[in-house]
Amino acid sequence: MLLNAVSARLDEKSFAAVHLAGSRYGLPVADVDPTEVPGYRPLDNDRALRALYLPQEGFLDARRWLATLDAALDALPQVTRSTEGRLSATARGYSLHRTEGVYAAPAVVVAVGAWTTSVLHSLDPDVSVLPVLSVEGTAFTAGAPASLPAVLRTPNRAYACGLHTVPQADGSWYVGASAAPALVPGSAPTAGGLRFLLDSALGQLHRGLATAPVQQLRHGNRPIGLDGHPLLGPTVRPGLWVATGTHRDGLHASPLIAQELAGALLHDQPARWLTPWRPDRAPISDWNIEDAAGEAADHHHALTAESRMRPPLTGSWPQALEYAYGRRMREVYAAMPEGYVLPPDLAPARLRAPRRNRRHGTRLPGPPAGTRRRNQGNRSHGRPLRERDLVTVRQAWLVLAGQALDPRRSTPVTLTASTELEGHGQRTGVGAGRLADLCRRHGIRRSMGRVGSSYDCQSFRTGSRKDRVAPAEAV
Repeated sequence: MLLNAVSARLDEKSFAAVHLAGSRYGLPVADVDPTEVPGYRPLDNDRALRALYLPQEGFLDARRWLATLDAALDALPQVTRSTEGRLSATARGYSLHRTEGVYAAPAVVVAVGAWTTSVLHSLDPDVSVLPVLSVEGTAFTAGAPASLPAVLRTPNRAYACGLHTVPQADGSWYVGASAAPALVPGSAPTAGGLRFLLDSALGQLHRGLATAPVQQLRHGNRPIGLDGHPLLGPTVRPGLWVATGTHRDGLHASPLIAQELAGALLHDQPARWLTPWRPDRAPISDWNIEDAAGEAADHHHALTAESRMRPPLTGSWPQALEYAYGRRMREVYAAMPEGYVLPPDLAPARLRAPRRNRRHGTRLPGPPAGTRRRNQGNRSHGRPLRERDLVTVRQAWLVLAGQALDPRRSTPVTLTASTELEGHGQRTGVGAGRLADLCRRHGIRRSMGRVGSSYDCQSFRTGSRKDRVAPAEAV
């Protein structure tokens, strides 16, 4: 584990936490000279000044593990592996329709990761389940610039798992990974995310990667619940179970999850371990607003340091920027419905809707908390947003969180094929009339005062006070 200065104080805290955890649980942790770490050849100005060796920290080639799992499943006589199909609810249970035929069963476990919300909605629009979000990740596999006997990695970093490279069975290097929270899954890496990862790897791990052949570019969607926790267990609909939302811990937790689900499904054994993670629960709050906003601001500041942003040194720019990050995050958290505290690692969430016909809008999969949409065509709420319209992520968060807290509410959300919601201060490029139309379709009521000057959360029945009104959006 490498500690360099291409980040902020969060790295030092995580580095110290690893050292402390090793001592607490009796695991060997040794301080080593970074210059003696095998396979480590950073740029001089990105070099680590401290390093830890964790001899019991294992690693594996995920491709080999998946191939072994496939072989084991194929060898089990009681397991039938199916091609893609359409899942539907029936009077007796559930059916999976495939080109080869139909499978029927009294119960089904939906374990489709970041696509869970859309699958459940297509199966039963009225089922009440906490929304599942995506944390998009980008990684790549490259030819090895040097022999690597163990994993090289930084501590956990801003909003992410830290920079790392894992030696593969064929000698190549797996390098990852970015983390971009999103309200819907993405289908491909972004140029910005890939550029950030390449720049970090070439500078902080091995400069020889600059001439290494890129063998494969990887992209995935890690599932996570709206409150940052997994969704495991039965829903209110008979026979419908969910297993998802494990974020980066699915591989390690899968044996226990499978054991508990199998016992509950096949032997009717109540799984007390699964009870806190029921899919139809109210959002779990691990933070208070003040601490969550402060933590998110620290992550945001660390991200700017990782991106090598250098503020002007005249005046008090560094302090002013840190204050601005904190103020921005406090604004975001103040706009959340009462009872829901956004996990700090989801604060930079963005929405990128899939491409579709320009003549039609693209809808968020939902409603996440379980009531059928009204006004499907949006005829009484104005036209769908067009591709030139931009909306801040705060509004989408308010919709999702508001629905999760009040399952009886149905709020239509319409977005465009290429609309992207960013959580870093973007403003709507529309006039007051368009803003009023947008607020009306999102269930946001105009505040008293000058038209378009501010809005509140009253439509979510939170009982919010005027001193919690979010600041105006520039139009």
